[in-house]
Amino acid sequence: MDTLSAILSVAVKLPSIVVLVIGLVLATVRRDRLPRSARVLLRAGVVVLLVVALAALAWSLISINLPTSDWIREGGYQRISMLALLFDGLISVGYPLGFGLLIGAVLAGRRSASDPGCQEAWLGSGSSAGSVSESRRVASRQPSA
Repeated sequence: MDTLSAILSVAVKLPSIVVLVIGLVLATVRRDRLPRSARVLLRAGVVVLLVVALAALAWSLISINLPTSDWIREGGYQRISMLALLFDGLISVGYPLGFGLLIGAVLAGRRSASDPGCQEAWLGSGSSAGSVSESRRVASRQPSA
């Protein structure tokens, strides 16, 4: 039963870890596409979330064997309670911190609305929004027949 629990624990947490590792690799490889501040916040957020995910995996693998170990028989209930409290603190701080850094990366990578290049970046040279405004200008210039 312990082996099945360990396999299930790894299987449940593995997709999150894989996504975070891929995110870290992409943030490193495609660094030319982001401003420096957004890149730093993105890497920091992914690293924090990866540490939390790996700690969650480690805790779930350790906690499977705790009830059968000699450690719990020798007054280890207080130790386990303390470890669980520390892990809960790590989770409670780690996830909001990691997601906050990712949100900061998104906002740091945006141009301000007052930037004249910002509207061009959204509309592009051949976008449909630009052609609609151009067609309105052309339609207003044409005399009605």
